[in-house]
Amino acid sequence: MISTIVDIAHTLSRILSEVGDHRGALSAATVGLSVDACSTHLRDDAVDAALAYGDAAEAGHIRERYDALASELDDELV
Repeated sequence: MISTIVDIAHTLSRILSEVGDHRGALSAATVGLSVDACSTHLRDDAVDAALAYGDAAEAGHIRERYDALASELDDELV
């Protein structure tokens, strides 16, 4: 079920970006990330949409949250 939600969020984000609705694309990717915070596809969708929307600060925050999560998970695996 999680993978289905992630796939739909990714597809919706890409479609919305293609039609120029970058805010909607960011929203779709963000909802998907709330389900699977480790999804690189959704992270990339969210960053791309934020940058296309003109919100470089939000793109940076998305990257920072993803990097912090990846670092936390990496520490748990060591």
